[in-house]
Amino acid sequence: MDYRSFYRELSSRLERETAVRTGTVLEGEHAGEKMFLPPQEKEESGEVMEETFLGKIHVVLCGGGHVSLAAAKILKLLDYELTVIDDREEFASIQRFSMADHVLCLNFEKDFAGVSFPAGAYYVILTRGHEHDYTCLENIMKRPYGYLGMIGSRSKVRQQKEKLLEAGFLQEQIDTVHAPIGLPIGGQTPEEIAVSIADHPGKKPFQPQRAGGSGEGGAGLSGSRNGGDGGGKGRFFPQRKRKPYGGDKVGKNLRHHRRRGYRIPGGPKSGTVV
Repeated sequence: MDYRSFYRELSSRLERETAVRTGTVLEGEHAGEKMFLPPQEKEESGEVMEETFLGKIHVVLCGGGHVSLAAAKILKLLDYELTVIDDREEFASIQRFSMADHVLCLNFEKDFAGVSFPAGAYYVILTRGHEHDYTCLENIMKRPYGYLGMIGSRSKVRQQKEKLLEAGFLQEQIDTVHAPIGLPIGGQTPEEIAVSIADHPGKKPFQPQRAGGSGEGGAGLSGSRNGGDGGGKGRFFPQRKRKPYGGDKVGKNLRHHRRRGYRIPGGPKSGTVV
């Protein structure tokens, strides 16, 4: 594939996918040639240099209630590709979610498993009931996702995670679920909850940690674009000592004359005893 065709195809894929893996041949008669790699498999050969290009992040809101509506407005301002799903026509409507890129009205139990989304999409579960929450949760965990968060009380979250264990999911898989989702800002209104969801820095794929950051805090969406934050000790860089007035040489003279009680013309306070 020539360079022009490769980058045209790359641009097209980035419109549809969250991340695209590519390789460049380093040695041999095909050195310099570029290719697209499968999203999951790792290339073991040292003859190919891998690169990952990030596309627009796709967020799927499962549920079309008041919190979902408030979250959709904020997430669209943050320039995410946005899909909203609900099983009620009056909630899954273009009129209600005019800011969303896609609005789907489907049955969570019967239809959700048959709908495909980009690999590495971000999922936020905000349905109206525990049963729908678990249906979405179990289905999403069988997909390649970049982020998965769920609203709910701690007791509800604990029950849902216990059901996942009973269903055969590994604990390390379950630990990737951010629940309860959102920063603990004490919000009660849909708008306040939406802010806590959108602003809290959960770890996300392909995003480097901020230098010195070591804590995750809780679990939300936008902050992780700039790396982890939230409770970890940062790296502090001490300020350089300010040199005495006039530099090192003059500073020595000032200290010498200060001890002698001389007047220093042109010093910090000219004409005074320093």
